[in-house]
Amino acid sequence: MLLVDMMTILKVGIGMQNRLDRTKKEFREENCRISVNSMPREMLRMIFQKLEFKDLKNVMLVCRYWRSWGGDPILWRNFKMLCIRNPAYFVQILSIPRLSRIENITLDGLYKSWAKYNDSHFDFLRHTCVKVLEINGIADVSDVSPDILAKVVNKCEIVDLGCCLTQDQYYEIFEEMSKETNLKKFWMPDNVRNVPADILGAAVNNIEDVTLTDLTPYQILSIFMIMSKTSKTLHLNIHTAYLTHLPNSIFCSAVSKLKSLTASLDQYKMSSLMNNLSKGANLTYLHLGQSDLTQVQAGVLARGLVRVETVEMMWTGLDPKQIIELCLELVKDHSVMKHLHLNHDLTGVPVDILARAINQLETAGILMCPVTEEQTIRIFTEMSNKTNIKRINYNDLRAPLIMPGLGKVGQDTLAKAINKLEDVLIHIGEADNEISPDQVLAILQRSSVETNLKRVGIFNGGYILPDNAVVEQASRKISNFLMK
Repeated sequence: MLLVDMMTILKVGIGMQNRLDRTKKEFREENCRISVNSMPREMLRMIFQKLEFKDLKNVMLVCRYWRSWGGDPILWRNFKMLCIRNPAYFVQILSIPRLSRIENITLDGLYKSWAKYNDSHFDFLRHTCVKVLEINGIADVSDVSPDILAKVVNKCEIVDLGCCLTQDQYYEIFEEMSKETNLKKFWMPDNVRNVPADILGAAVNNIEDVTLTDLTPYQILSIFMIMSKTSKTLHLNIHTAYLTHLPNSIFCSAVSKLKSLTASLDQYKMSSLMNNLSKGANLTYLHLGQSDLTQVQAGVLARGLVRVETVEMMWTGLDPKQIIELCLELVKDHSVMKHLHLNHDLTGVPVDILARAINQLETAGILMCPVTEEQTIRIFTEMSNKTNIKRINYNDLRAPLIMPGLGKVGQDTLAKAINKLEDVLIHIGEADNEISPDQVLAILQRSSVETNLKRVGIFNGGYILPDNAVVEQASRKISNFLMK
């Protein structure tokens, strides 16, 4: 009898313990289930901020609560508004609450007769939060009063005026710009040659980032004279501007204050600029457009170029002697160049000189440059030992790593070299200028242990790598890994 009672008590105790465990588990599960709507509003807004606008629109259809938060004007302020319908709808659309703080607006139209804007439209714009304004050719703003248009333009931070404004409108815009403006980036329209040189010069030098076009010699002279003394301009694009009549001394004095310059220059201005740069300057970016550099002394050119961090010379004229001199200068202590983009024949550069120069850079834009197999093998051998290089590309664009003799580089050497990069795009193939399946496998095996790679794209070209485990391990090690 005592045994039965004890067994009964034991069963009851076990049953109570099981129920207690289930209750605790249900309690924990219940507390883990948190309604999205019970989240703090700031957290919900942070989640919504990560969504694309098409998804944000769908969020607003879920419920009233989400509609109120999904329609927050702050979430929609970076929405790019393209106005192509009748301007009669313009104010109506921008009056929608969620668009009340929109910052990017493009005025366009399907037909000229449908896109006629007037003072009421721009007076409305003046009281919005717009920062980026683009006026396309179809948009007709000729009826807008010059003073109202000038106030809207100079209220913005980035403006593209198009080419259909009246001379009075241009005058008023630049007159106001010369006194005070919020503009930070501005593309000069083509037909502003009637704007007085002094007004245009003062206006341009009130803006950080400017692109100049077809201006008169007096306008160019005024802009550069003011820039050489006092200016807010840091970034200048004069690729299509004519500088023939501009004295070299004034040009160099103005450019010495810039951070970036895009220009196609003659040999005289190039020589003056390089001499100026070799003494030290603020310039960190130089795009030489279609400049013909062949008449610039090789030493002068090299000593100037290596004082700039980023240099683009894709479409310039360069001779072999200038390229060799640049490579020699690149490895010297005073060189600050990190990124170089070329489109020239490098086969005449001695193997060891080219290899050291390329590995001194962080970005080598040489994928379109003819090189020899011997040069390729030496570049990657040097890279496997010591290098600064992070990417090899084409004109700052991501392109497959294809170079003569690449398939002949030793597997271990190539694996060490590639894993010292940060970004690479590989096209698997059996050709001598492609990376072979065995080389890719060696690269990934090393990546799974130690690598600097952060972004990798591999196009298998129909080849199947034998070891999927290696691919999986490498993909876990590399933050941005794609193989297809």
